[in-house]
Order: sequence, then structure tokens, then C-alpha cells
Amino acid sequence: MKSPQRYSHLDDHAAAGMTLPDDERVQFILADRFIRHRALNKLMIHLETLVLEPRRVRAWGLVITGDPGAGKTMLATSLSRRFAPITATDDAPQQVPIVSISMTGAREAKTIFNRTLEALGIPIVATLRGSDREELAIRMLRQLGVRLLIVDEIQDILNSTPRQQRIALDTVKLLMNEVKIPILALGIPKAILAMKADPHLNARFDYRELPSWKDNNDFEVLLHSLVRNLPLANPSHLTTTTLVRSILERTEGTLARIVRLIRYAAVHAILTGRECIDAQMLDLADEVPDLSGLTPPQEAGIERGSAGRRQAA
Repeated sequence: MKSPQRYSHLDDHAAAGMTLPDDERVQFILADRFIRHRALNKLMIHLETLVLEPRRVRAWGLVITGDPGAGKTMLATSLSRRFAPITATDDAPQQVPIVSISMTGAREAKTIFNRTLEALGIPIVATLRGSDREELAIRMLRQLGVRLLIVDEIQDILNSTPRQQRIALDTVKLLMNEVKIPILALGIPKAILAMKADPHLNARFDYRELPSWKDNNDFEVLLHSLVRNLPLANPSHLTTTTLVRSILERTEGTLARIVRLIRYAAVHAILTGRECIDAQMLDLADEVPDLSGLTPPQEAGIERGSAGRRQAA
């Protein structure tokens, strides 16, 4: 075991992770966690405000677009963890602040209502009529205190007939009007076209894009944030011109690829005993690290390494 006190290059959670055996440090590194960094602060504040502000007669929404791997799902997952469901007690009912559904293959209002009910944990009764299903979805959204509905893959509305597009958008609008909750819509750049197909709905949404990362100060801050969350004994200096360019070339500036590359490099740094990420570790990270010699997670006591999971927002 290593003392966490001397690892000033790490944040508190990663420094605590230095007390774990190597097997568990590897699992710590590979575990999903959201790294909140400066470039996303304003967007996260916007999202949290949507959840926390009082209900409005005219609910607002937000559309976040980006190429695959840009970080849309990461943002939504982080927000859902931040506002996790609250179990009922003797003094308070169950609360489900955030519900998430996907529009993939959703061509009818019935499908959207069914997915909403499933996300709420409500058993689906096949014999329900359309109006009853709609009423049940609206009632349960209110009863469980839902404050934000996340609609993923919103661009899939475009893969349908004009009639089906109209039904899908009308259903989204109905939920906003009846439950008076904001909606966070996620999709690739052409998702904007789907939302703008309905002028009334479009007027109630703001639009934000998650662009690819470039060689600038924001990217250096991101790299610094990433390595501070990796329990390695020695500091990693990734913001040199050579390494920044190398990372961007390997990942094409896509956030998911950047995170995976850095994580794999960190795992190689543990497996080789290097204990920091450098050009050699980045070269190794082009290949998936061989974990066959490590103890499987259920045996490695990942629960004991929960310091890493607490970082996830």
C-alpha cells in the first residue's frame, strides 16, 4: 500500500486510489467517471438550472448536438447521477428527478409513452388504450416529481414519414405542456433539423454544440484534469506541444477517444511500472492493454476502491 499524502499532482480521490493494489488501480482508471472541466462549466450550470428551477407554465428545453463520441451521453449520465432517484421514506414519497428515453425507432406516440413508463419503472399493460397510456405517463411523471426528461437520439425522428415526425414532435410538446418540465434533447448535428421542423417547439429550445477538441488552452486544461484523476505515482506532463499534437492526431479531437487513449496509457504505465504517461505510454495505448493477468473486478474488491466512483458526478 502507498500513502496518499505525497501525491500532490493528483486530486484527493486519485491520491486515495494510490493506496490500492495495482489490480484495483487499473479498475479505478477504467471505471466510468465524469471529469468536470472548465470548457463544460457553463453548459453544466445550464443543465443543473433546468432541473432546479421552479416549474414554468411554458417549459423550456435544450438541444445538445455533437458528433458521436463528443460527450453527450457522458453529460447526460453525469446529470442523472447528480440528481439520482430518491427512495420513498415515511416522511416523503419516491422522487425520480430525471428520466431518460431514446427516440431510436420511436415512430408513434405509443412507443414514446411506453418508453417513458419503462424508464419510470412502471409495468406496461399491453391492453391500455392510447389515451389511457398517455394519461398514465403524464400522471406518473407528475407523481414521481420528474424535473427533466432527457430525449436521446432525437435526430432519429428524421428517419420516418412526415406524419410520424409530426406525431413524435407533438408528443414531446405535449409532455412539456402537460407536465411543465424541461426537455434535454441529445443528438448528432442534424438533430437541429428535427427540432426546427416544428416552429412552436423550436422557439422553446436553446441550442448548444459539443465541438471537437483543438490545440488550445481549453484542451490543455482538459488533459490536466484527466491526469489529476488517474492514480499514478509520478506526474504526467501531457501539455507539451509534441504530446498535445500526438493525442489530437490519434483521436481526431473526439472526447471519447481522448479519454480512452489516456486511460489505456495510464493502465500501461501501471503494467510497465512507468507510473506516468509519456510518449512511450501513448504509443502502447494504441493497443488495448492486456488485462488477462489481473484479478477480475468482482474478486479485486472494486467496492473497496469506491474513492474513484465518488468522483463521478
